Amino acid sequence: MSRLRKYRLLAGGIAVALAVTACGGGPAAAPGGSTGTLHDLLPEEVSSKGVLVVGTGTTYVPVNFLADDKKTMTGFVPEIIEAMAAELKIKVEWTHTQLASILTGVSSRRYDAGIIFADTKQREQAASFLALYQEGRQYLVRADYNGPEVPPCGASIGVNNGSVDAARMPALSKTNCESKGQPAYRIASYPSTAASELALRSGRVEFVPSGAISLAYLVSHTSGVKVLGSQVDPAYYSMGIARDSTKLIDALKAAFQQVVKSGAYGRIMAKWNVSGFAIDKPMVDVAES
Repeated sequence: MSRLRKYRLLAGGIAVALAVTACGGGPAAAPGGSTGTLHDLLPEEVSSKGVLVVGTGTTYVPVNFLADDKKTMTGFVPEIIEAMAAELKIKVEWTHTQLASILTGVSSRRYDAGIIFADTKQREQAASFLALYQEGRQYLVRADYNGPEVPPCGASIGVNNGSVDAARMPALSKTNCESKGQPAYRIASYPSTAASELALRSGRVEFVPSGAISLAYLVSHTSGVKVLGSQVDPAYYSMGIARDSTKLIDALKAAFQQVVKSGAYGRIMAKWNVSGFAIDKPMVDVAES
């Protein structure tokens, strides 16, 4: 069994077994002329084709990533979205791309939705965001690191293109360092957490910020690295949807509510041992900063 199908997730200081399986049976096909209540909430351009086109990255284990066949999307977020699509009686068409290009694709209607994004006030200027779970950020460092739990001024930091850290770390540099006459962070951008990890191991950067869930996976599967401190800057991690797609936003919000109410959401989160990051109701555009 490959490491992506069985691994241990360490989160919040508690070791838990994480049994990963591929997504179980796909959602029901949209019947012609469906009169299902939730299906009727969909905009015509989605209901007529019976498909929700979702732009997604492919390397964010265990959130959203490719299964062993290198074709099938898996992870707890794709399972949640598949469950939502089943409630809407449509299918999901996953389009694999780089995180940095997804919101542009959502705005241009190349995708009906995109995953997965920390909801921020800045991002809400370009799209609306339906929350799927909540988590904070942590820092990955080499195992022999003995310094403070936050990067000191002048530190080299690897961030993922298009991630919340690509904007967060320059802002922290200005607030914590540059405004006080201290050296700025030396920030380098990479296409994925895995690429940032490689830069860390090779000594090109000293810190890699990322979501607590993904870093727990990395630490549980590799030697020579560790996670610093507690989670900081919690945010709601969300589907991005075009701001003027109000009918689609309402339909997806209703579908998420039904998935929570039915218990399917809780079962998915428990299956992936990420229940501690669950939310209990649908929320749109709830960023505080």
